[in-house]
Amino acid sequence: MLIFFLFIFISLTYSEKIKGVNLGSYFVLEPYINPSLFYQFIGVNTEVVGDSFTFCEYLGPKEANRQLLQHWKTWVTFDKLAQLKNVGINTIRIPVGDWMFIPYQVYDKQEDNIRCFDQSINYLDKLMKYCHSLSLKVIIDVHGVKDSQNGYDNSGHAMDFQVFKKKNILHFNHWSFRKADWVGDFNLTSKKYNHIHYGNIDHLINVNQFILQKYMKNPSFWGLEPINEPWEFTPLLLLKHFYKKVYDTMINEKEYNQKVLILHDSFRPMNWTDAYFLEKNGKPKIKIYLDTHQYMAWGIPIPFTQYLTGAHLWKQPKSVFEILVGEFSLATDNCMMWLNGFMDNYPGFPLQDCFYEDCPFKDEHLEEIENVLNGPFGLGISKPLINGQCPTTIPIYLNQNISHNKKLNDDVDQEKLYVRYLFNSLTKGYENNSAGWIFWNFDIESSSYQWSFLKLIDKNYIKIPEEKEKYNIENTDLFIFMILIIVFLFFMILLINRCHNKISPRQVAYNPIPLMRRYSLLRANESYGTMNV
Repeated sequence: MLIFFLFIFISLTYSEKIKGVNLGSYFVLEPYINPSLFYQFIGVNTEVVGDSFTFCEYLGPKEANRQLLQHWKTWVTFDKLAQLKNVGINTIRIPVGDWMFIPYQVYDKQEDNIRCFDQSINYLDKLMKYCHSLSLKVIIDVHGVKDSQNGYDNSGHAMDFQVFKKKNILHFNHWSFRKADWVGDFNLTSKKYNHIHYGNIDHLINVNQFILQKYMKNPSFWGLEPINEPWEFTPLLLLKHFYKKVYDTMINEKEYNQKVLILHDSFRPMNWTDAYFLEKNGKPKIKIYLDTHQYMAWGIPIPFTQYLTGAHLWKQPKSVFEILVGEFSLATDNCMMWLNGFMDNYPGFPLQDCFYEDCPFKDEHLEEIENVLNGPFGLGISKPLINGQCPTTIPIYLNQNISHNKKLNDDVDQEKLYVRYLFNSLTKGYENNSAGWIFWNFDIESSSYQWSFLKLIDKNYIKIPEEKEKYNIENTDLFIFMILIIVFLFFMILLINRCHNKISPRQVAYNPIPLMRRYSLLRANESYGTMNV
């Protein structure tokens, strides 16, 4: 009995926090992360090529696949993952596109028997093997889906555009026409769906089933996120119905109790206060996390101290599910070139004068970059200069809202100081008030460290503190109370045994399992992980 209560106590108080990074723009291309893949489309005046769908469409299956194979060989490597593991990262979130598993439309077109994303699953398999050898947990995140779940390029297909020409140069308006047609035909006027695309929903259910059947037994596969960032206009009942279908598929797998399901909050974190949409009794059979994304880059500039204060005050939204901060970065501005889309920016952004530096791989692509005068141009401004300079995230020590510490003599020290303050404040807030955090992104071609965990490591700007205590007990009063309960139970067991021996002396000859042997079994089982995952 004592061991049972001790086991429950340890299970409730010990919780390894998720400390992860995203492998963004590996399978779902994003121009601001890998601009070198999109320089070739500067100056094109027939269409806007700025996402995975149009990349395949414009280049054709054979050429697009040739370029993607080179990208997959170099963008994520074992050495990069090992570097992440060595500094304390324990979780890898892998954004994937639904087209990788069940090709459709442009992804299903062939040229000399080659499809655009051929061999992508082979590279995903290789990635899973790397993570297994490094003891990294993997979340497969369905980041891009058919007809887009949010209208952004990070969904695989930025939708929709109004295009027009001025002096034979292509211009386009995305923001007035952005919509997400994954769930149906969206009405831009009413902000509602005229009718539902059940075929698209079924397609995505089938994709998730494919992923579960293929990877459920994979030792590195830890969790599934069935869709990333479905926008706030997605009918909530329909989204929950979709989540229920994926949940049912998951619990029908034999190994389901060893895996977790991550549900994105659809930018409505307060709408997940019960789990009755999953089980009639409101108690899911597997661990569920609610994914929320926390970015500063799209906010108005504020004094640096207010970022720190906000981090200290951050609390997870009220939810029946434990919160996971599945994406965040250190960027406090919107300056990164093409962050809001290829050759475009959100109207009114950036809100500060941006920092400029040589464009990534400038020497190799200068001829393409020099086509910038020929567009295409969106409503917002985010483009390279003709001399090969690109706008990028402002170094924190140059941020106009920071008062410098006069005790520090050089910019490097200033930068390291403020970056560490910000990173430690954010991650401490997330670890204290949620299941943990996953940084966006693992890397970026620009020199900006605010979007690159590897560059933060290389510059020695951050260090992930090691957990000094195995048992993460935040409530001291609860800890003391539980210790008193255990001590009380221990003496009660001794008293009962003594009385029992006096009443039934023949029982003394009975040889029960020794306490130490039972304890050794308990310790052997600790390696299976915590109870709440």
